[in-house]
Amino acid sequence: MPPSLSYSILFASKTNRTMSLIQVKIHFVQMQLAFFWPLRKTLGAENSNRIEDE
Repeated sequence: MPPSLSYSILFASKTNRTMSLIQVKIHFVQMQLAFFWPLRKTLGAENSNRIEDE
């Protein structure tokens, strides 16, 4: 099942509208985490040494 088809199905049904919006927000958060995680790690290493056991 292509992603565009599932997205159109999700957005077509009005009962699933909030759920699809939540999924889109989660997708955005995951993308931002994947993009900014290395950056945050290098910046956080200078500010706090909480993450030591990795």
